[in-house]
Amino acid sequence: MGAEKTKALVLQVLPYRESSCILRLFTERHGLIHGIAKGVRRRKSQQDLIERGFLIELIVYIRPHRELHTVSSIHVLEFFPSVRLSITKSALRDVAFETVLTAITESDFHPELYELFVKFMQHLQDTTEKECHPFALWLFYHRFSQHMGFELDLLKCITCGSLLKKIAYMNMKKGGLDCDKCLKSKSEFHVIPGTVLSYLKYGSPKPQMLRGELTQKTLKRITHLLADYCRYHFDIQKEYKALAFLDEMTEW
Repeated sequence: MGAEKTKALVLQVLPYRESSCILRLFTERHGLIHGIAKGVRRRKSQQDLIERGFLIELIVYIRPHRELHTVSSIHVLEFFPSVRLSITKSALRDVAFETVLTAITESDFHPELYELFVKFMQHLQDTTEKECHPFALWLFYHRFSQHMGFELDLLKCITCGSLLKKIAYMNMKKGGLDCDKCLKSKSEFHVIPGTVLSYLKYGSPKPQMLRGELTQKTLKRITHLLADYCRYHFDIQKEYKALAFLDEMTEW
């Protein structure tokens, strides 16, 4: 059993027995791990509570060939207060975390993913609800897919290789975007406007301009389209519950 100090993002907290909890963590050094924190629910101080979305530092006792590891000496580095206080931001966080928990099944060293998740949380913390909903989630889906090996080429048609212009169509099976000429069966659901492609690639136009240009129906459709892209390529069969909550509880 080796004890190591590491930073981690808390993806889920599950009560365990009377005083302990099981933490699903994405760590800086070991990727996704499950850890048991004994006695943490006995703590009376609000500062000692551990919640989903916290960035923590802890000691983890790695047990080879075990799914559950012991964690201790937990210290909260950042609790992202504006995310905790906003239903919209919390819902965006939960959608992203659900994607991670369903897509990643094995522990591995993924420092680039850890950095992506922390930056996503910091972005939610630092921006307004209108600036991050749903645009932060679009960027998350795109960059997560990129790191997992399913990056969308936002510049070229996956079928003929021509440059994409004002419009593109998602081709789930090929894992890319088709131009208007190549997609045989065109569906309104699979349309991605050129401004969305530009935002995903370059971060422009800004969210305020996108919100003024795109209808609420389109904002919602693009979000579900990118979510479906992840579900398809990560072979996720079940529907995203957190995304359904986002639809129901927030304004697009």
